Amino acid sequence: MFFSWLITRIRFNRKSELAPVLLVFFFVFRVITGCIYGWVHSLQPDYQTTMDTWKFFSDGLNETKLLINDPAAFFKELVRNPYQGGFGRFFSTSDSYWNDLKHNIMIKFAGILNLFSGSNYYVNIIFYNFIVFFGPVALYRSVRYFTSENKNIYLFLCFLFPTTVFWTCGFHKEGLLFTSVSLIIFYCLKAFYSTWRWTSVLMIIFLFGLIFLLRNNIIFALVPAWLLWMLSHHFPKKTQVIFVSGVVFFLLLFFTSKYFIPRLDLPESVRQRQIEFMLLGGNTYVQMDTLQPNVMGFVKHLPIAADMAFLRPHPGEGSFFYIPFTIESVTVIVFAILALTRKRKPMPDKPFLYFMLMYAIGLLLLIGYTITNTGAVIRYRSIAFPFLLMALALIINWSSFRKNRASIKF
Repeated sequence: MFFSWLITRIRFNRKSELAPVLLVFFFVFRVITGCIYGWVHSLQPDYQTTMDTWKFFSDGLNETKLLINDPAAFFKELVRNPYQGGFGRFFSTSDSYWNDLKHNIMIKFAGILNLFSGSNYYVNIIFYNFIVFFGPVALYRSVRYFTSENKNIYLFLCFLFPTTVFWTCGFHKEGLLFTSVSLIIFYCLKAFYSTWRWTSVLMIIFLFGLIFLLRNNIIFALVPAWLLWMLSHHFPKKTQVIFVSGVVFFLLLFFTSKYFIPRLDLPESVRQRQIEFMLLGGNTYVQMDTLQPNVMGFVKHLPIAADMAFLRPHPGEGSFFYIPFTIESVTVIVFAILALTRKRKPMPDKPFLYFMLMYAIGLLLLIGYTITNTGAVIRYRSIAFPFLLMALALIINWSSFRKNRASIKF
């Protein structure tokens, strides 16, 4: 009850112009979904050691004790590297300080929440969703910069899109990542169209840092798109030229990275990620050839990557649980077709739309190139699909449907 009341009193949420009853409904819905997320994962064998969300909580219990008994050691562990070779092995998924850091951040976070929740997983879900609730609110407020129509469509995409809600409400990295990207977008738009403040700049830097620490591969999709957005906002008439040339430039940089910094062989890093996922196997493992770390290798693998990221699971693939995720993929296809055939004129802010599309599609393709397990793809893309759907929804001329209905005579 307290958090439901607090949600309606926070100025950031109130500026969304959503009725208090709606804010409370969306918040409670997300908390319930987060509890279902935890319960579903608790049904698995040895869930406290095999399911990430419960492992964060279990490991966090020891962190809570450490925080109470030795606060200095609690925070010092975040910068301690137990491996030889300094702080290298940036892209490695084993014996790497950077790979361990994302897990360490989550268990430290759980340890702090335990102080207030009495070390109860489901009470932690309430605290967690109070924090990540700023994400959908920020995304909704960002969209309202460009349109005041079709409110229900954007409310659904921001707050109720089932698969996104499921993965971002449970205690995992997805909620924090989704919130971070949404807030970056919000603060950038605020600087463009409202007021520019140093606090906003500091917040953007902090959010980029958090994304970098929790899942650094997102940076490779987000930063190039963000840089091109910043540039094209100042030269809006050259938006298409900037983004097309920018994409070409960053692709060249990607494939030639090893010639500038031998240890930074990005195509090989993507290939290694794919191999590591192949070795994990799993019930939803998809058999495919190993990616070759060169231009032709990526081109040949593109249809497979696109299929993994956009179309999996296929109809009939997996258990009954996978049906919502199949519908999710169909929704994206339908929105894409409508965006091509029923385009708004004039278009909303093109630099913003191009940024959203470039970030989402870039991240989805990166997921498709590296992940070979349908179950993992579904979770990882939950922080890409909302932004892709939002951009497509802004492009679609929804009023044309109302005109067509009005023209029908009986």
